[in-house]
Amino acid sequence: MYNNPKRRTAAQRIISCVMLFILTLSCFLPVAAEDSASPSEVNIVLLLDNTGSMNRNDKNRISVAAAKNFVEYLSETMSIAESFGYDLPDINVGVYAFSDKATKISDLTDISDQSNRADILRKIEGIKFEKRNTGATYYGPALRAAYSALPVTKSDCKNMVFMFTDGKPDGKDANSVLNRPDEAIKAMSEYDIEVMVLGLNSRQSIDDVAKKTIYSMANTTQRTEGIAQRPNSDKTQTSFSKANYLIATAINEDLQRFLMDIISEKIGVKIDKYEGVINVDKREIVIVNIFATSDDIRDIDSVSLFYNNEQVTLTETEEYYDPAVDYEDNTFTITQKDRSAYVTMYAPALGEYTIQLPQNVDYIAYYKEIEITEEYSVSVEAANITGKPNEGSISVTANRIVDGNAESPDGSLLNLIGLKITGETEAHTRSVEFSGLQFNSATGKYDGTFSVGLPGKYKITAVMDEEYVSDSNEKVSSETEIEFVSKTVSDKEQSISIIVGKDKTIDIAADFYTDWIDVGSEHVVASSNSDIASVTEQDGKAVIHANRKGKCVVTNTITDKFGGNHVIVYNVTVTKNYIPMLIIIAAAILAIVAAAIAVSYLTFNKIHGEFYLQCGGVRESLSSWRVRGRSFTAYDLFAKAGFNNISTGDKRILKKVKIYVESFKETTDDELNITRKNWRYKVRFGNVVDCELEGESFKVNDNCPEECVLDADYEFDFRRDY
Repeated sequence: MYNNPKRRTAAQRIISCVMLFILTLSCFLPVAAEDSASPSEVNIVLLLDNTGSMNRNDKNRISVAAAKNFVEYLSETMSIAESFGYDLPDINVGVYAFSDKATKISDLTDISDQSNRADILRKIEGIKFEKRNTGATYYGPALRAAYSALPVTKSDCKNMVFMFTDGKPDGKDANSVLNRPDEAIKAMSEYDIEVMVLGLNSRQSIDDVAKKTIYSMANTTQRTEGIAQRPNSDKTQTSFSKANYLIATAINEDLQRFLMDIISEKIGVKIDKYEGVINVDKREIVIVNIFATSDDIRDIDSVSLFYNNEQVTLTETEEYYDPAVDYEDNTFTITQKDRSAYVTMYAPALGEYTIQLPQNVDYIAYYKEIEITEEYSVSVEAANITGKPNEGSISVTANRIVDGNAESPDGSLLNLIGLKITGETEAHTRSVEFSGLQFNSATGKYDGTFSVGLPGKYKITAVMDEEYVSDSNEKVSSETEIEFVSKTVSDKEQSISIIVGKDKTIDIAADFYTDWIDVGSEHVVASSNSDIASVTEQDGKAVIHANRKGKCVVTNTITDKFGGNHVIVYNVTVTKNYIPMLIIIAAAILAIVAAAIAVSYLTFNKIHGEFYLQCGGVRESLSSWRVRGRSFTAYDLFAKAGFNNISTGDKRILKKVKIYVESFKETTDDELNITRKNWRYKVRFGNVVDCELEGESFKVNDNCPEECVLDADYEFDFRRDY
């Protein structure tokens, strides 16, 4: 590193970026070993342009510095990988310098060996640029040398070429077959050897002709999605949206990203670009590299980390993360260099983390998440949800094991639980929709629900991992089974009552999950005794007709889409229709009541004429008074007339004075000339007729018994108007 960053040239800044790129990626490569598709061997040939023009266009030897740091990076990843326990492929690097010919600097060398690494670094440093205007630039010899150095026929290995150049092929023999790149590129293409090109164009040395050559070399050998934006000037027909080359004019994010992606996309080291937030959703280590991107050199003198918008304290350290150290949870460290910062978050709390730098610093950041492997226990249970034929519930018990003991559940393992739900057979495609788990603090379990697309048996597997790995014996897992049937309930019986001559309609599929039942195709509805009740089918419904009184059984059998038979039994009771009989009985009762009312009415006599009751000179009307029965007491008269101030003794006497109404078939003129109703009125005391009505009025006379003597003020006037 230079001590005075303000005096750095553009070339020096590119060197700084490359070195920073190396440093950044060194912490990420171990994770790539998890990719089961990784080759057992990676072979890389570096081609460095050492023509005389490089003295002008690369006077600070950017290409040499980049190649050296590339080797250092690859070597360092090996040791980091070993500390993490990952199985990385063997990485071999060869180096050639080229101008009008190719010069071998180093054969393919296993850089995991320290002595080998030191040797190849020394050889790269020893590359000299030719004197200006002393040689030509031919790509053909360089590419043929790289092709010859690579084990193209060896299986289970990945071969690639990384070229550094400042311009187009030139020289008097540049167009000869041997010096042109065409044949070598064709051969590499046949063996899937991808060529990456970094064009150093700080002095605009790469013209349109040179660009077309670079485009052609990279595009012809490209086999996977590229790593840099394809310029509009590239008219080559290709199915890939991104290219395997970059024409770099300055230090910028594009250059850094290109270098990063060579390792990330082509060798398999997966890293993520920081886009404003890092979401931690599982127990893991997060390693972040931050570095300035602008041409204007600025040191990163401060980095702020926020957790859910609250600032986190970063502990400064001179050492990078050491996997051999047993860090505590929620440990946050930062290692700062002049243009970069290295942040490590060890087992941070779940949530969102954001990075903040001073406003005058343009920066880019990349991060890698590394899972923390621990000992866990897990078990899973499942049950059908009542009333929902296709839905089930899941309950997962998960614990972290510490010193042989299970920790109390606290919900922190939610994002470490992986679930897989599969059908037992593949006879039918079975889809599963899972709603996710939620921690239940009351039970200490993780609960969730799911729905299945088809009936059948399902196997549920829970594992303590963020991603389900079906064939891994190292994962802690638990399995259970649950069965879904086409019906809402198991085979059942129902009772039905029908009146003779009536029908009962049954929806055949009413008790079934209709998405799983094809009622219109295969079903049978039958009666055990058709004399009592017969069954017909109409529009997917069963119609039971009651023929005569009795009992029988009707069975509804449905064969679902999957060959399962389901039976519902209907116990049918046929009864007679008692409604007409009830109507007759009701009519008879009504007739009796009417007759009673009529008799009562007939015996409820109306005394015709104008009748008055006089007492003490007060005269009250009794007109149209109806008398129930054929007699009434004198007291009834007084009560009807409204004389309420009668003494207790008089009441006693008046109640004994009974007035009888009698009808005679024959009448005489002596009897009040009653000609219309043939009634006569008389008064009796007890059973003896002591007084009779005579004339138009009745008075108590001296012939009445002593106990029935009334006050002379009482007078009965039964005058009748004819």
